[in-house]
Amino acid sequence: MNEDPIAVVIATSKGRTDLLVNRSLRSVYTQKGVNPLEVVIVDDNPVPTGREFSEEYTKIKEGIDILRKNILEKTYRAYARENKEVPFDSFFKTTLLKNVRTHGHSGTGAWNTAIYYLTKKYSQNELFVAILDDDDKYKEGYLRKCSMIIKEEGRRIAAIFPYIQWISKEKIMVFRFSEEDLNPRAFFIGNPGVQGSNMCIRLDLLEGIGGFDENLHSATDRDIMIRLLSFIRDNRPYLKIRVIPEVMVLHYADQPDRVTNNKKLKKWGLDTFYSKWKDRFPHDDFIKSLERARRLFGYEYES
Repeated sequence: MNEDPIAVVIATSKGRTDLLVNRSLRSVYTQKGVNPLEVVIVDDNPVPTGREFSEEYTKIKEGIDILRKNILEKTYRAYARENKEVPFDSFFKTTLLKNVRTHGHSGTGAWNTAIYYLTKKYSQNELFVAILDDDDKYKEGYLRKCSMIIKEEGRRIAAIFPYIQWISKEKIMVFRFSEEDLNPRAFFIGNPGVQGSNMCIRLDLLEGIGGFDENLHSATDRDIMIRLLSFIRDNRPYLKIRVIPEVMVLHYADQPDRVTNNKKLKKWGLDTFYSKWKDRFPHDDFIKSLERARRLFGYEYES
């Protein structure tokens, strides 16, 4: 088998098809020296009453076809020089799904749609899921580095997280962290630097912890990291978490329709997050977490 044991999952919504095609998916199709087992794109745009698909679905499909012809063929020619037996149709094989679960809610239902599609199709403990937001992008070499770590570590590896660069209109920040920084307490108090787009997690672990929590409007990355890291600590402590100590993902925080900019949705998300987790951590950690939420989002907790 010439495919690398990675599936890339992109959820797209809010009519961001142009960003999906020309930023996010393009950055996937230009990854060199690697051939993901599958690229799964989930359409989370609203479906009009009486219709089977959203109004963006056909545009997404056409955009994929154009990108495969104009961009992926160049990547394929370089790859095929060393892997002549790989046909183009199986190179970065791409599947477009519609979200059949919760819509909105920071893409949780769309991600779960992809996770359970992959669970039914592949051997879970041999596949990793690399998530990418439709307005973010991978830097060259990211998927190859992930694949090398997975093949090197075998079944001892649980997840891989590279540094991420946060880009907004006001500033550019790089989040650097170590394996020791990634623990449940750190994600309850704040976030050391893991967004959806710099997650590469083993499929059987994602499925085993129930995927993403579709009740959350925000803080979905912190919630799944608490559950993932707690599960590994309590049940499979022999599994490794690996950090790639260089920026491999660019996260664009400049879209006006981000959940972070919507105080109502952000409050709903944090209310649910604290209702779920505040009694499972020391009270001092809860106070620290609230202070951060107040400082960053103007959040006020109500019991």
